[in-house]
Amino acid sequence: MIYNKQLIRRIVNEVFNDNPKVIDDYKAGKNVNGFIMGLIMKKTSGKVNPGITNMVLGEELKKL
Repeated sequence: MIYNKQLIRRIVNEVFNDNPKVIDDYKAGKNVNGFIMGLIMKKTSGKVNPGITNMVLGEELKKL
């Protein structure tokens, strides 16, 4: 299980970079958290801690 916030933050940003349309959808007001979490889980084979990942995802989305 991955608990390291810096590593999770890097994974979140990789998913953002790999899926620019999702970022556009977020900026347009759509709720994309669940979709992005799914992409993160897929990318890591479910090895990230969901609670920490959700927190980091929220922080990163606020920066957009």
